[in-house]
Amino acid sequence: MNRLLENSVVRLLKKLPFYGQILLNCRRVEGAGGHPLGVTIISGTPVLKVDPDGFGEFTAEEQEGLLEHGIKHLLHLHMGRCKGRNRHDWDIACDMAINPTISCLPADAVLPERFGFPAGLAAEEYYRLIATRFD
Repeated sequence: MNRLLENSVVRLLKKLPFYGQILLNCRRVEGAGGHPLGVTIISGTPVLKVDPDGFGEFTAEEQEGLLEHGIKHLLHLHMGRCKGRNRHDWDIACDMAINPTISCLPADAVLPERFGFPAGLAAEEYYRLIATRFD
């Protein structure tokens, strides 16, 4: 895996050791896919997928924020709570639930106030606010 990711993980370990420790237990895979970073659980194993080129476009602080973002998705088990919901809307709702608690995210990060919603709701609550009847 690329040195840029390793350095980001080490920085996160120093700043937020709990999250850094979780990252050390993730299987890391490289790949492109339109997102600089993604997380999922495959056969009970947390998997961190990183696009090195996309990830490298962010500042060191933003990279740490993105890693924290991915870990929080794992901790909240967002990928397992989708339950047949519209995937796009669910992803946005999950981002609104965790992003207000993360500093140093990229400027275009999804935040509830951009939608006129309060911070502090669960992903399911945000989903009910943004999902349409036809999803």
